[in-house]
Amino acid sequence: MRGVGAPRVRYYSVQAELRSATELAEQLRDLAHRQSDAVFGLVAEHALGSARFLLGEPVTAQPHLEQSLRLYRIAQHHAFAFLGGFDPGVIAGIIGALTLWSLGYADQARHRIHAALALAHQVAHVPSLAHAALVAAILAQWCRDVPAVQMHADALMSLGAEYGFTHRLEQVRLLRGWVLAMQGEAARSSARGWRRPRVGA
Repeated sequence: MRGVGAPRVRYYSVQAELRSATELAEQLRDLAHRQSDAVFGLVAEHALGSARFLLGEPVTAQPHLEQSLRLYRIAQHHAFAFLGGFDPGVIAGIIGALTLWSLGYADQARHRIHAALALAHQVAHVPSLAHAALVAAILAQWCRDVPAVQMHADALMSLGAEYGFTHRLEQVRLLRGWVLAMQGEAARSSARGWRRPRVGA
């Protein structure tokens, strides 16, 4: 189960078979605990946290994502990036940030995604860095932080152009369109001398 468990969890998640993904991830976590294997434990905790988040259970997802971050060691776990597509510490931070946002902790969510971005730069894993930049831009968009969205979108554009990530370039188009719309809205409001109406006026 160790060798195929995590890929099967991802398969079930992509297929939207989220109950199956969660049940398998719980089995992986229990196996890692019985074997006292910290390396496999990180994979299992992240799989369970991600599955529960996708299932719409952020409260129960968060402790597993936090545990996966506590277990993460670059020297031990970075090699998993070349098996699973993303550095496990970075992706745990990304899902953790989205989970924190879902729980209403916007400031903590942005702090977590910035930590994930810093780790992605440190391990120099380009797909992880691009994914972290995208989620950082989305979180900034949800906070209506136009300069931050522009900054992360520009970084993502550079990565997409340099490494041929065409799907990332399309995502940047959406983000930049939103930035332009927000900038245009601000300009129109300023030109009209818009003021918030007073209560009772």
